[in-house]
This record gives sequence, structure tokens and C-alpha cells, in this order.
Amino acid sequence: SGVSICCLDDAKKLYSGFNLADPKTSVSMTINGPAPMLLGYFMNAAIDQQCEIYIRQNGSEQEVKKKIEAIYQGKEQQRPAYQGPLPKGNDGLGLMLLGVTGDQVLPADVYEKIKKETLAQVRGTVQA
Repeated sequence: SGVSICCLDDAKKLYSGFNLADPKTSVSMTINGPAPMLLGYFMNAAIDQQCEIYIRQNGSEQEVKKKIEAIYQGKEQQRPAYQGPLPKGNDGLGLMLLGVTGDQVLPADVYEKIKKETLAQVRGTVQA
């Protein structure tokens, strides 16, 4: 069986609760044509997870929340949200930045550092 992933937010929801940059985590995807696109979603979900960890560790949740509200202010589109209760054991990691990306809410230098470190840490296999 598989899952339908059509955007970055779907990937963030799928991987929520799993720290994709943890050395004990490795993700394998058996996919064909969409492999490059889904790999991009996976990498960006991992980067945004690490941005979220940084935000929490630095106590900037309220500041980030205001930035996200400003991004969506005046737009007809509603911000994506996780529907339903989280599965047992899921701490919600990866859901804070639904509808936005870390580069929109963090200083550029901080984001670039997180991005570089994350891309060096994630592990997995894409099999086409």
C-alpha cells in the first residue's frame, strides 16, 4: 500500500512525529516517476522539522506564530492544518510550519545553517 503525497504539507503531515534528521532514522521510498519531486518534499520536510526544533529551543513560538498569521492575513486561502487527533506517540513534530517554510519565518543565516546541517544528516533510499 502507499500514501498520496501531492505537496510539501502532505509530506510534513506524513512524517510528523519522526525526527527525519535523527541518526537512527532512515526513510526508504519505493517510487518511480515522481522520485525527484518526492525526494524534494522529504528533504524540505526534514529541514522544516529542524527549523521547528530550533524555534522551540529558542522560545520563539509566539514570534513565529505572528509571522505566519501575517503571511495568511488577507488571503482567501486558509492555512493547512492536520485533521483529526495525532496518532499515539506522535508529538506533532513537523506540523508547526504547515503552510509555510522555515525560510519565511527565520533569519536567512539561521535558516541556511539549519538547512546545511539537515541535508548532511538525513538518511534514506529512493528506489525507482
